[in-house]
Amino acid sequence: MDFSTIIQNNNGLRPYQIEAKKEILNYWQNGARSVMLQMPTETGKTMLFVSLLQDIWNHFFDKRVLKRFLILVHRKELVEQVQNTLSKKYGLCHGTILSGKKDNTQWIQVAMVQTLSKKKRLKHWKENSFDFIICDEAHHILADSYQKIRKTFPNAFLLGVTATPYRLNHQPFTDTFDALVKSMPINNFILQGYLSEYEYYSIKPTSKLQLEINNLKIDTTGDYSDRAMSNALDKRIIRAKVVETWLKYAKGKKTIVYTINKMHNLNLCNEFNEAGYKCVAIDSDTPKQERELYIEQFRKGEITIICNVNICEQLLRRERNYCVRDRSGYERRYSCWK
Repeated sequence: MDFSTIIQNNNGLRPYQIEAKKEILNYWQNGARSVMLQMPTETGKTMLFVSLLQDIWNHFFDKRVLKRFLILVHRKELVEQVQNTLSKKYGLCHGTILSGKKDNTQWIQVAMVQTLSKKKRLKHWKENSFDFIICDEAHHILADSYQKIRKTFPNAFLLGVTATPYRLNHQPFTDTFDALVKSMPINNFILQGYLSEYEYYSIKPTSKLQLEINNLKIDTTGDYSDRAMSNALDKRIIRAKVVETWLKYAKGKKTIVYTINKMHNLNLCNEFNEAGYKCVAIDSDTPKQERELYIEQFRKGEITIICNVNICEQLLRRERNYCVRDRSGYERRYSCWK
C-alpha cells in the first residue's frame, strides 16, 4: 500500500497535528504497520486521527477502492465524541458497534471495545475484515479485550493514540507497536498558547494515603482497579478532605470534579451539597437533555460544581476554571485547557 501519494487535507489543523500526520504516514510507508501517537490531553488527538482517516478514505475512494476502518473506544462518552467529529466536522458516514444497537454495514465503524470483544460480535465482524484500526486511549491496548480484537484483524494497519504511553504495571508496548510518534513537551504547548498554565497541588508522596494508593491493585488495563480505588478512597474522611481542599484553593470558582465511579460521584457530590455549595452529579446514565441543562447552568454560574465520571471533556475545552481531581486519591488544582 502506497501512502506517499496520499493528499492531506489539513484545513483546521494546527502545525503539530499536521506534522504528526506526516510522521504516521511515513512510518506506514516505510514498513511499520502499527504506530502509537502520544499527544497531551486536549491537544486534538480525535481531530487528528479523523482527519487522517478522511485523507486515506478519499485517496482510495478516488481509485474506486473502499477501505474499512474501525475506531476503538472504551467508554460511551468517547463514542459520542468520535461520532460528532466524524459526522459534524468531516461529513463521514459511519456505524456504531454498541451494546443494545443493531450493527450496520458502514465502512467506518466506531466500536465499544467491551461490545466488539464478545465472541459472537467478533465472529460476525471477522467476515468484514478491517483495513485500518484506530485505538483511542491506546495505553489500554494490552488488555485481553483489545488483544482479542487485534488478533482477529492481524493484517490491519494500526494507529494507537494516547496522552500517556505508560502502564502502572510497567508492561511495554513494543510487542504491539512498531513505532512511537511523540509530541513536543507540554511546556511548549503552553508557551505557544495551545494549553493554559496550571497550578498543581498534591498530598505528600510519603503520606499514609499515598503509600496506600501505591499498593492498590492494578487491573488488566494497566491502571488502578476501580474497585480497589473505591474501597480505599470513597470514605467520608477523604471526601471531606477534598471539600476542605476546594475551600482552601478554589472557593467560589466554577469547578469540575473527576471521580472514580458512579457511587463515588454521588457521594462526593452530596459532600459538597451538605457543605452548602451548589453541586450536581452527571455520569453516562444522566439523560442527554438533563446533562446539557446542567452544563448550561454551569456556564451561567447557576451551578458551582459538577461531579462527573469521565464525561466533562467538552467543558474543559470551553471553560477556563479550576478543577479538583480525585481519581487517584489526591487533590489538585489547575486552570483548565483552552
